[in-house]
This record gives sequence, C-alpha cells and structure tokens, in this order.
Amino acid sequence: MSIQSDREHIEYVRTNLNNPLYEMEKPEALKYAVGMGASDTARGIGQLFGKAGEFFGWDGLTDKLKEQDKTLRAILEHPEYGTEAMAAFLSSAIVADPATYVPIVGWISKGKKAKNLWDLTKYSTGSAAIVGGLGYTSEDSPTLLQDADASFTAKKLEQVGLSGALGAVIGAGGGAAADIIQKSRGKGSIFDSNSKKIKDVEKEVIKDTNQKYKPINPVLAKYQTYVGQPLKNIVFNNPGEALGFVAGYNAYSDPDATYKEKITTGLLLSASIKGAKNIKVGDGQSVKEIFGRALINDYGLTPDYIARRQQFRINKNEIGEEFRELVEEINQNLNLSQRKLLYNFMVGDIQDINKLSPDELNLNDKTRDLITKYAQEFVNKGMLSEKVFKQNIDTYLRRSYLRPPVESGRRKYNLLNQIKIIGSEFKARGIEDTVSKKEFNKADSIWQKEGWQIVKENKDGTVVVNRDFTKAERVDLGEIEDASYAIAETGRLFANDIALLRFFDDIAANQKFVLTPNKYKKLPVEERKKYEKVSGGRDKLGRLHGKYVDKNVLNDLRHVTGSSNSKIDSVFEKPFIDGENFKISLDSLQRFWKKTKTSWNVSTHVGNTASNVMLLDFADTKLKYLTQAFREMVINKNSQIHKQAQIDGIFDVDIISKELRNDATQIEKALKALQEDKYGFGIAEKTKQVLNFAKKYSIDKMDDLYQFEDQVFRMAVYMDRLDKGFSQADAALEARKWFIDYDINAPLIKQLKRTTVPFISYTYRVIPLLAESAILRPHKFAKWAVFGHVLNEGASYYLDDKEGEALNRHTMREQYNKKLFGSTPLIGDVMPYTNFRLPYVDDAGNSYYFDASRWIPGGDIFEQKETDIGIPFVPRPLQPGGIYVDFISNFIFRKDLFSGQDLDELGVDLTGEFGEDFLNIGKHFFTKIPPNMPFIPGTFAYKKYEQAKSKKEGTIDGEYIVDSSFKPSQTLFEEYPFLALAYGLGIKLRPIDPNTSNKSHEFQYNKEMQELLAQRNRIDKDFSRYGTAKFKSVEERDKELNNIDAKILRLNAERDAYYIKFIELATKKGKADEVKRIKKITGGPIDKENPVEDVKEVSADRIDPLTGEPYSFVGLTETEKQMRRFGLMD
Repeated sequence: MSIQSDREHIEYVRTNLNNPLYEMEKPEALKYAVGMGASDTARGIGQLFGKAGEFFGWDGLTDKLKEQDKTLRAILEHPEYGTEAMAAFLSSAIVADPATYVPIVGWISKGKKAKNLWDLTKYSTGSAAIVGGLGYTSEDSPTLLQDADASFTAKKLEQVGLSGALGAVIGAGGGAAADIIQKSRGKGSIFDSNSKKIKDVEKEVIKDTNQKYKPINPVLAKYQTYVGQPLKNIVFNNPGEALGFVAGYNAYSDPDATYKEKITTGLLLSASIKGAKNIKVGDGQSVKEIFGRALINDYGLTPDYIARRQQFRINKNEIGEEFRELVEEINQNLNLSQRKLLYNFMVGDIQDINKLSPDELNLNDKTRDLITKYAQEFVNKGMLSEKVFKQNIDTYLRRSYLRPPVESGRRKYNLLNQIKIIGSEFKARGIEDTVSKKEFNKADSIWQKEGWQIVKENKDGTVVVNRDFTKAERVDLGEIEDASYAIAETGRLFANDIALLRFFDDIAANQKFVLTPNKYKKLPVEERKKYEKVSGGRDKLGRLHGKYVDKNVLNDLRHVTGSSNSKIDSVFEKPFIDGENFKISLDSLQRFWKKTKTSWNVSTHVGNTASNVMLLDFADTKLKYLTQAFREMVINKNSQIHKQAQIDGIFDVDIISKELRNDATQIEKALKALQEDKYGFGIAEKTKQVLNFAKKYSIDKMDDLYQFEDQVFRMAVYMDRLDKGFSQADAALEARKWFIDYDINAPLIKQLKRTTVPFISYTYRVIPLLAESAILRPHKFAKWAVFGHVLNEGASYYLDDKEGEALNRHTMREQYNKKLFGSTPLIGDVMPYTNFRLPYVDDAGNSYYFDASRWIPGGDIFEQKETDIGIPFVPRPLQPGGIYVDFISNFIFRKDLFSGQDLDELGVDLTGEFGEDFLNIGKHFFTKIPPNMPFIPGTFAYKKYEQAKSKKEGTIDGEYIVDSSFKPSQTLFEEYPFLALAYGLGIKLRPIDPNTSNKSHEFQYNKEMQELLAQRNRIDKDFSRYGTAKFKSVEERDKELNNIDAKILRLNAERDAYYIKFIELATKKGKADEVKRIKKITGGPIDKENPVEDVKEVSADRIDPLTGEPYSFVGLTETEKQMRRFGLMD
C-alpha cells in the first residue's frame, strides 16, 4: 500500500469510524494542539458565522469545526500526553493567536491614559470578555459550569463571563503591581499624570468650535467611514424605498415564509416606490416632491438655513433671558405696592422721582436701558421712525388689561395683547377712529382737544386717527399696574420680534433663499416655480417684504411664525365653546385626551423614563452625563451651562411644549411663571384663580415632571456633545434630536397628530433615530440583544427549566411573545424576547415574566395591531386613534377601540332604544378618558385591580372574560392584586401557566371558528333569500364559501400543529421534571412504612402536573370523575 493510500486510510478511520486518534503519535498530537491554539479566535469567528448561517437555514457549516474540536478534545484527554498537549494548546493560544495581543496592547495604551485603577480594570474586563468570547466554543463537551448538552448560547455566555473575570483579575492585579513599583521608585502613582481636575463647568464646557467628532474606537471609526456613513446616506436619502422594503418584508403573515420570500417582496416594493416617485402629476410636480413636502420634516432645507434658524432660536432666548433675570431681581427686591409705584413712574403717571427708593430707581434705570437698547434696534432696521421712538421711549412699557372694551361702530380698541406683532406696539395703542380730514383739522374739534394723531390718510378724504387711553380709561379696563408683570410681557414681545427681525434680515441677504424682483425675472420659467413673492408690510416682514422667497424656506417661515392660516387650522383652533374664562376647541379636546394618556398617567412616566435610558445609549452618551445633567438642572439651577442650554433651546421641543400646551420656549414660560396670577375682579375671577392654584400643584406638576424626564436626558446629550467638541449650535441640535423633537414641519404629519393618529410624532421621530444607531453603532444593538438573552437564559438556567421555558413560549399569547425590534428585517429574528423570564416560580407553579415592551424606544413601531379594529398591514403606532376616532368607534360602530370587542361583549347594555343606548355608550366612553391608573374608578387598571382582589372566576390572565358557552368548570386564573397594581403603574409582571394559556388558545380558536361558521351560514341564508339579487351567480357564492372553507381548514391545521408541538414540549417537560424529582429522592419503595410527603401510595392517584387531576381520571367524563371523587366508582 502506498503512503498516499495509508494516509487516506488513516483519515478515513479517524473521520468515519469515530476514532480521531487512530495511529496518532505524540509529536503529531502536540503539533495539532499548537495549531488549534493559534487558530482559536479564527475558528471561533468561523463558528459564529456558521451559526448565523444555520439560523438562516444553511446547515452543516460548522460540521468541520466540530470534527476538529472532537480531535482536539481526544488529544487533551489522552492519558499519556494529554497534559503536555494542554500546555502546548494554551501556550500557542497566548503567543501565536494574534487576537490575544489586542487586550495586552490596549491595556498598556490604556494604562497611559487611565485616571484610576477602576478605569483600567473596566477596560481589561471588557477587552478580555470580547476576545475570549470570540474564541471557539465546544458544542459537544461539558464546560466548567455547564453540561455537554447545554445550549451553544449558554456556553458562549459562560465563556464571555469567565474571560471577563480573568481579564479583571489580571488587569487590576497588573495595574496595582505597576503602580506599587512606580511609587517605590519615587515617581508617584502611574495614574497621577492622567488625573484631571473636574472641569469648571462654568468655563470649560461652554465652548464653540467647528471640530468634528470622531469615535475614539479606531475600529468603529473605520467602520463608520467606509460602511456606516455610506449606508446611512443611502437609507436616509431614500426614505420611501427604505420603508417600502421594511413594509414588504413584513407583509408575510405566514410564520413559515422564507427569508428569500420576505427579502424579495421587500425589494419589489422598494423598487416600485423608486420607480413611482419620479412620475409627474398635476402641475408638473413629481410624486417625490408632493409626498416629500407632505411627509418630510424640513423638506428642501439646506444645513445652512437650518443653522440660521437655530441662531434665531438662540437670539430669541438670549433676549428673553435678559428680561427674565431683570424680572426675577424685581420680584426679589420689591413687594407688590413698590412694583405698582415703579410701574406708574415708568409709564409717566407719576412724575416725582423722589417717591422712588434707590432700589426702585436702580431697577427703573436697568429696565429703561434694556428697553431702549432693543427699541433702538427697531429704529436701526427701519421698523420704527426716530420720531415715534423719541416720543415713547421714556415712558413705554407693555400694558395688560383685565377687561377689554367692546368695539362699536367704526371705533376700534388696540390693546395689542397678542405676541408676534413687530414694532406696532409703539405705533398705535389705545383708541382708533376714522374721520374726515376736514373735521379733524378744525381747531375746536374733539380730535384736537383730546390730542388725537393721524395714523393713516385714505384716498376718500378720511383719515385714521388714534389716541392713547387716558388714565381713567385704563383703570376702567383693569390695567395691571405691576412693573414685574409689565416688564415680563415687554420681554416676551421684544424677544420674539427682535429675533424674527434678525432672522428675516439674515435670510433676505442670502441669494440662496431670497431673490429681488429683478433677479427673479431673469430666472427661467421653470425655475421661477420654486419661488413665491411675499408681502405683508415692511413693519411685519422687514427686508423680506416684496421679495421672492424659496417655497421650502417660506413654508418653514410660516411654520416658525405660526402664520400658516389654513382652513383646517381655523376649524380645529376656533373655540366652539367661547366663554370669557372657558374656551373649548377641537384641538383643546385632543390635547386633553393626549394628556390623560401621557403626562397624567403614571405608567407612561415609568415607560418614558426607562426607554430614555436605552435611547441615551443609542445616542452614544454615557450614563455619567445623566447624573451631571441632573445636578445642573436640580442642584445648580443657575449654573452657566444650564442657562446656556435654555438659551440654545434644547428644552423647547418636548411633547408638552409643542403638542400639549401653548407653544412657547422654556424662557418664555419662565417669564410667564414670574407674573403673579392674582389679578382680577369678581367671584368668577377669584374662583378661577383658586382653580388655577389647585391645577398648578396637581396636574401641572405632572406635566412638569413629564417634561423633566425628557429634559434631563436632553441636557446629558448636550453636555456630552460639548465635551466631544461639537459647537454649541450643533450640540443643541443633537440634544433636540435624540429625545424626540416634536417641532415637526411636515403638513400631513401635523394634521394626523391633531386628528386621527395623535401620537404619530414619536413614531415619526424615533424611526430615524433607531435606524441611525443601528447603522452607525450596531454594537449598541448587539449589547442590548446580549443583555436580553442573558436575562432570559439566565432565569431558565437558574431554575434549571429550559424545557419549561420552551413550553411557556409555545403556549403564551402571541402579543406576549414579541421580540425586541422584531419586525426589523433580519435583525429582529436574532433579538431577544421583550417578555423576559424572571428567576421565580410561585407556589402554584406559575412562571413569572416581565414585559419590557413599553420600556423600549419604539419597541412596537412595526408591530401589527392584534385587535379586529384597524387598517390591515399598518403598524400599531400608525393605527387610527384619539378622542375623535374613539368617539366614532363607540357611538357609530359600537366597538371598543382599545380591545376591539363589541360593546355588548364588554357589558354595555344595548337595548335597541336610541336614547338609552346613547347614554349607556356615553357612560362607557367617558369612563375610559381619565388616566388609566388603579386609583381612578372606572378605568381598566382599576377594574383589573378590583377583579384581582375579589378573585372572580372566568378570567384569563385577568384580562378577557370567557364567553359563557366556553366557560370552564374551574377558575382559570386568580391574579394577585399586587400584580394588577404594578400593571397600573407601568410594571407588567405576568404569571404564565401552560394549562391556563392552553385554555386561552382554545377559547380563541372557538371564537374564530364560530365567526367563520356564522359567515358561512349568513352566505347560505342570503343566497336562499335573495338569490342572484345578492350574488351574480352560483359560482360567486361558491367562491365566497370556498374562501371561508379554506380559512376553516387553515384554522384547524394551525390548531393541530399547535397541539402536536404542545404534546412534544409537555412530554419533554414532564420527563425533565421526573429526572429532577428522582435526583432529589433516595431510599426504598413508597409504602405506609416508608411514606413520602405529598406522594400517593397508588401511582394512579398521583396528580398529573399538566391537567391538575389524578392520572386515573384520564378518559373519564365529568360525571364519572364526580362519582370517583365520592367513592361511587372503582
């Protein structure tokens, strides 16, 4: 036999006859061990790719690696040279495997930068865990802590954990030893040179630089440069195609659909959108332009324009902050009577300067200087004449009145209480009238005696005249004589108007955005369509008046100034109840409803805060900045960085500011808060003040807390970005972006959130944030995925119940078995469940799970709605909702929008009498409006808690009432009150019992089957009654019947498949429990002489854990079971 044949023979025996060491001498074995050690990381990475391939259906990719590992194990266990082989394997793994040098080199490098030993130990732990985790994991051999048949995931996690622990010991020990040696040489601690004093936040955090941030991790930096950023550009520049791919991928409801089918469908839909968006329609606009303007925020706006808009916000807040500080100083130093005196002096009603104290005179001078500074800017910009300025500047202060006059005839009263009227405050306040110029000029006319002035001359010979209110008239109007109040109002006006003027002038000077009439005329006809002429007076628009503005820019200007004035806006904003102190509009009703679901609901507070922690990580901001942000906002409220954050506008875009209250910046709200709300007359006004006081310290505090929960995270990102070298403007934009910027300028989105999809803003904003994080920082997703898997697998491992876990997952309801970002193509399939198992089993044998789905940012953004109500294939957050949709669903369709059930199924008494039904539906409808909390009677959480306390029969997990025709003979589940209470507070702990879950499946099956049979019967009856009047032909009727029959067939097939799998898993669970029981029991037979607690002497009398009944009951009817219980049957 030749050498080649001998070699082939040896390889055949080793590979196929289960004898890997056949004719293997010691030198060959040691050489093999060395090679395996040097390639450990390479084999580990190959194993991970192989496992990923197996997940997608490509089997056998790791078979060769398994064979190699099998040979290695045999060598290491060889009685003659196994010890030497182990030494050779470990030595080569340390010396020859390139990956092992990564943590060593990194540790040395980190040691030069580490601030302390803990910093160095953290790096050692993390790097060792990563490198160790990349090594090969033996799948068929036991490990230090696990049996041979343990799952690959469990073994890999053990490997990561042990590697990290070893790295911690080595890193900490090595660092401590090096530090001791350094100190012994008289050179001080190795960490001294790296330690920095805590930054003076007042000086160093506030900085302005154009330096671009790059990730510290060089691998991540390379990835983002060559992969992440190009991929992000593709996705974000083609949002329609990207979302089309996701929608197409998830269009398959069949759980057995292959990846090929899903990906193909996604690509086809994406390609269809790509082709359709360039089609021209209507006035020549493309589909892309039409949908872009309707759906895309800041559509067509350049980064240059967005930077200028951000500067407008900063200018507005800087001016407002100057007035806020002044008002705060006045409130601290003057009482109410002193403030009244100062007010009357400032407006010229008191001339004697000696009546003012030195403090009052000082504050007068400060206020007058501030007003003069900004009024002069009006003059410089041509918005106010020098003459009017000089006439008013020594006595101007914004006035406020409690009782506005009633206009009659041609006479008008200009109170100018509204904000956003540039410069007109100086020009004409008081009474305005129209009179002939001849009458006005008569020397003895009332116009001359009372000091009226001509405001405008009309072509018909009349003039518009004006005079200020007299002191007596102002008193009758209820003038608020308070310097603090008036200065705050003046500040709010000036801040807005000066900032807008600067903004308008800034963009008017830039030909990218604005063209003069001459330059507009030189454009080609097609190019002219991109511009629109604006007019409205120089006093309102500054240098923009009469020029042509880019339509995208003009659309944004209208959004910024709140001047869109569409018909839809007027319908929703106009009050349909318009009392003096009580106004209700469609917008205010929707805002009220949204508050009951958000800021007034404790569970939403809990979920919001928890999800923000994960979002903070996705934003690449460390938790340490969260504690720093809390300190700056709560303890050091007046710190420079907190003030700067307010000026930069990072707190002005939360849901409370933009959707649930009147739109105002944080500094505008601060100015308003400094105005004492105690001015008014009469019982009604005083009652209003009492109610406002109660509101201020109850639901307003809930609003404030809800805001703070977002703001502290925004502050953390702001501080992080400043430390990373971002400019203040860019840091502010990042802080606004990462915790949901509710300032959305997309017309369709704006109308949807005020009508049928009230919470669309969150979904609209969070999708791109998650996409950006997944593309640029995929390790963040991987980290949370590992965390979720560890939680779930750890609980099963701790309880030694992987069979029970599999059975629980199979039987629990679909909505409890979702995966983290589960509908995200490809990624979702490898993510952990959002329903985590807890390491606890109660006395009844129920496993406990924690549902974290609402603690995850955008956790259900692509999930379908489980109820029958809704639009097919539309994700849950985009389904119709809100107070109007809920009203229509209840009163028109008589269905509950939350559960999807008919109202009569929920116990609403529907008699058929319109009036009585209307009242009963109304009662049900209005009990759902209050916040869903266990302390508020009538709410779902309250009923859940009360049902749990009374332990009513006929509930499944305390949620659905079982129909009487399917009601089981025993209580399905008795939910504990503390679980119902926790649920109402946003902590969803759920016991799971396979038998109870099975009954839930049976109930759902029966319900669906009844509905299908009812549809079939209805078709037969309709055909018998109406014949071809209802159906075109017999074939059409048969086609509909065949469709229903197919659904019945599919329903039965799904049920059969479910129970086959259930029996398989239950059998495994039973065997595993039996093994564990045998391990715990020792001794001889069970009899009267040797009793075992809770174990029956006769095996047939023992309890089947799956049914809760004795094994002897199998096959018996209920009557026979009762007879056996009473001893009437053997």
